[in-house]
Amino acid sequence: MPQDAAAVLLNMPCLDAMHDLYTEQMPTGGWLAERFTRGAVRRVIAAEHTGLLEREAREQLESRFKDKQPRAWYENLLSATPTLEMGVDIGDLSSVMLCSVPPTQASFLQRVGRAGRRDGNALTTTLADGASPHDLYFFEETMEMMAGEVAPPGVFLRAAEVLRRQLFAYCLDEWVVGISNPNALPDKTSPALDAVEQANQARFPYLFCDFVLQNEPRLYTAFVAMLGSDVDDAVRQRLQDFIQGQGESDGLRSRLLKALEELVEERKTYKKRKEQIDRAKALADLKPKDDATREEIDSLLRERDTMLELIAEINRRDLLNTLTDAGLIPNYAFPEAGIELKSVLWRRRASDEPGNGSYIALPAIKYERPANSALSEFAPENRFYANQ
Repeated sequence: MPQDAAAVLLNMPCLDAMHDLYTEQMPTGGWLAERFTRGAVRRVIAAEHTGLLEREAREQLESRFKDKQPRAWYENLLSATPTLEMGVDIGDLSSVMLCSVPPTQASFLQRVGRAGRRDGNALTTTLADGASPHDLYFFEETMEMMAGEVAPPGVFLRAAEVLRRQLFAYCLDEWVVGISNPNALPDKTSPALDAVEQANQARFPYLFCDFVLQNEPRLYTAFVAMLGSDVDDAVRQRLQDFIQGQGESDGLRSRLLKALEELVEERKTYKKRKEQIDRAKALADLKPKDDATREEIDSLLRERDTMLELIAEINRRDLLNTLTDAGLIPNYAFPEAGIELKSVLWRRRASDEPGNGSYIALPAIKYERPANSALSEFAPENRFYANQ
């Protein structure tokens, strides 16, 4: 501790050992000495486990956390969102603390059931919000919360939107199986957007649309046959309208093209703004190089780097993720894509780094939150914390 604070702490009660006092030198033995010489003291290394983490980073964290021979610097405390309800393997837990009472008995059992799997012993703590009637009720009736049934997830097979996504994915699978060129379905979104922007009929998505158009009866009949008697004539008609592009809803092909065209327009907007900035910078370069002009040029360069990064972020998206976010193919991820926040951060350029301007734009970061959470977390003037 700081030397100037020692005098203030002398003879004060110890915060850990209630019967000991702070002195200039601890005598040999005593509760504190026993604790540190014989106790299993381990440093706490905390980390976040949320749906905001990239897949690779999340899997590496899970691997370190459940390592049976962990290193001293491996994480041993996870601050997690309900992602851990979804069957993620994070190994053996000894303790679980819930920051509120879960909304359902099934959620409660799934969360507390993470601990004690190795030997049946676990410590579970639940914090009840004093302002929540739900929390207060189950604080009094604890056993009722533990008596819930964990029911397997189900789906209403007559849900039109669910079936449309499944039908789209079925058609995509059938097309991929039959293509001879493995590059016909690109990995990234950029080639598909280029094809739409150039109206290149020899590339995706037009090749896929032509395949669906030519094989409509076969694809529809085979998909409906898998559903059997679980669907009625009304559902079959909706699916037929979807694959043919008829009826009240947009068709399969038009939905795909519309989703990609919207991204093309977004990318064009960024490109247009980047060109406007280039022209403004060219004019600023002609002005006398005083402090105001240098600040103006720095500001233009930062915005230009932002536009370039937003363009690059769209181009490097995985195409299947783009189709999922557009609601075209099923989404088996968690959480369900909701409201998206894009952030572009800058750092000051080092004196020996090449380039123009005083700042460097970092790669764009995307965060997705469910709509009910985003209303508060993404609100203007609010603070949103993620990834430490």
